[in-house]
Amino acid sequence: MANAQSDQADSTKDNTNAFVLSPRGGFVVVEGAFDNPLSSVHRPDKADRIDNAFFQRLSTPSSPSQNLIFDCNSTTSHYFLPDLFAAYTYLPQNVRYFQTSKPHSNLKYSSSINSSQYFSVFHTQNITRNWNIGLQYDVNYLDGTFAKSSVMNQFFNLTTNYISNNGRYRIAGAFIRNRAYVLENGGLLSDSLFQNQLFSKPETYPTNLSEGSSKYKTADFSLYQSFDFNRNSSSEGRIFNPGTLSLQTNFMRSARLYKDEYLIEADSLATRSLQNNLFWTNETKTNKHLIVNLGVKHELLMFSHKSNSPVFNILSPTAKVVFNHKMFSFSAEGTRSLLSESYNGDFDLRASASMSVKNNHICILAGSGKQSNQYIYSHYVGENQSWDLPQEKTDYAFLKASYWFADILTCNLNYFRTNNRPVMRSSDMTIVYSDIINIIQAQILAKKEWQHFGLQTNCVFQHIDDETYLHLPLFMAKQSIYFKFSLFGGKLESNTGIDLRYNTSYYADKYLPEFGLFAYQSETKSGNYPYCDIFVNARIDKCNVFLALSHPYAGLFGYNYISTPLYPEEGLSLRWGLSWNFVN
Repeated sequence: MANAQSDQADSTKDNTNAFVLSPRGGFVVVEGAFDNPLSSVHRPDKADRIDNAFFQRLSTPSSPSQNLIFDCNSTTSHYFLPDLFAAYTYLPQNVRYFQTSKPHSNLKYSSSINSSQYFSVFHTQNITRNWNIGLQYDVNYLDGTFAKSSVMNQFFNLTTNYISNNGRYRIAGAFIRNRAYVLENGGLLSDSLFQNQLFSKPETYPTNLSEGSSKYKTADFSLYQSFDFNRNSSSEGRIFNPGTLSLQTNFMRSARLYKDEYLIEADSLATRSLQNNLFWTNETKTNKHLIVNLGVKHELLMFSHKSNSPVFNILSPTAKVVFNHKMFSFSAEGTRSLLSESYNGDFDLRASASMSVKNNHICILAGSGKQSNQYIYSHYVGENQSWDLPQEKTDYAFLKASYWFADILTCNLNYFRTNNRPVMRSSDMTIVYSDIINIIQAQILAKKEWQHFGLQTNCVFQHIDDETYLHLPLFMAKQSIYFKFSLFGGKLESNTGIDLRYNTSYYADKYLPEFGLFAYQSETKSGNYPYCDIFVNARIDKCNVFLALSHPYAGLFGYNYISTPLYPEEGLSLRWGLSWNFVN
C-alpha cells in the first residue's frame, strides 16, 4: 500500500491498493479488488456467486435470506439486525478503502423480462498524493413473480483515508447507509396450490398477507486513526519497539419496521451502538516474527421497542500473539466481556497454526467461546407477540482444517459443537434453547481455466447428529462450466456456459415476516431441485456484457422448485447486463 503514496504519479503505471480494516485494528490488503472477471459478469445477484455462501431465500432475488453454511462466528458487535441481507449490505468490516495513482470507476447494470433491475456505480480517486475518497452505490429493484413480492434495496458507502508523507499517521473514515424495503405477502396460501398448478398465472395465487411490508435501515459512521511511534527503520526491526497505537470509533444505528393489515400500529425494533476500540501492536514492515496485539473495546448499547429501551455498557479486553518463522506460523487470541450484567462472561478463544511450502498451504484453527444471544430472543414487545425471557448464553467450540493450492483448490474440513442455541419455532412462535449439537462439514472450492475451458465449483457436505433444533441440507453445490473463445482477431473475448445450483431435500426454515426471521419447522421438505442458468459473456475493451437464460425448464419436470416453504422460486427469466471499468 505504501507504494501508492511513495511513488510519484506515473501516467504509464497504475499504483493501486485496496484494503479493509481488521477488527483488531490495522489495514488488511485486498487482492484483486479492481478485477472485472468475465466469467462471473452474468451473476448480478451477489448471492449467486460461486465462491460465496449458500442462501435460502424467498421467491424474489435480493429478498430476505439466510446462510445455509453453518459457522461459529464471534460477533464484533452486539447490536441486533437480522442477518437477512448478508450478501448485499455494507458493514464496517467489509467496506474497502483505497490509495490509487489514477481514478478508478466501475458501472454495472442489469435488467430482465421480470422487471428486475440491478444498478451499481463505484468510483475512487486520490485528491492529493496521500488523500483518497471513494464511493459505492448499489440499487436492487425486483418486482417479484408472485403477488406483492417486490424488493427495493439501496446500499451506499462513502470512504476517505489519508496517510502522512512519512507513513506514520493514518486516518480513515466511512459512512454506510443500507436500506431494504420488502413488500411482504407472507408466501402463498399453500405450497400445494402451486405444485398442483391450480391457478393460471403466478400473480393470481392467493397469499397470506394482502397488505404487509418491512423496512430495514442502518446508518454507520466510523473513524479510524493510527500513529506509528517508531522513528526510524532500526527501531521498526526490533521485536520490542514502541509499536503503533490505533483508535477506532463506530456509531451504528439500525432499525426494522414491520406493518400489515392486522396491526393497528407498526412493530419495530431499533438499536443504537457506540463503540471505541483502542489497540496497540508491535507489528511493522520488518518485524514479522513475533507480533503482539493488545486492546480494549468499549460498547454503549441501547435497544428500543414498544415498551422498553435498556442501555448496556460492555467492556471487552482482547489480546493476540502471532509467531512467524519461515514456512510456519502460529497465533493465539482471546477476548472477554465485562461490566454489563447481561453480557458479562462472554468470551472467545482461538488458536491457529499454518504451514506453507511453495503453493501448498495447510492451516488448523481451533476455538471455543460463550456468547450472549441477540436481544430479540430474550426480550420483545410487539402488537401481537411479547416475551421476557432470561438472557441465555450459547456455548460453542470448533476445529477447522484447511488445505489450499495456490488460488486453484481449497479443501475445508470442519467440526462444530454448540449448546444452548436459541431456536424460534414457527408453529407456535415459542423460543427454546437447544441441547448439544455436533456438526461435521466438508467443503471443496475449485477454480481453473485451461486452454478453451473453465471451471468453478463450490461443494459442501454437512452432517448433524441431532436435528431436533437445527436443519441443514446434507449436500449443496454451485457449479459453473464454460467454453472460452475469441472473435475478430482476439478483439472480442467471449465465453459461454452453464451455471448449476443444487441442494438435497431438507426441512427448510420457514420465514416469519412479522419478526424478519427464519424459524424452525418440521412439516414441509424443500430442495432436491437443480437450478440452471445458460449464459453468454463477452468483453469489448474494458466492458463486459452478458445474456443469461435462467431456469429455462421451469415447469417441465413438475412444480417443486420451492427453497423456502410457501415461497416458490421464480420461473423462466431472460436477463442481460454489463460491467464497465474506467481507469483514467
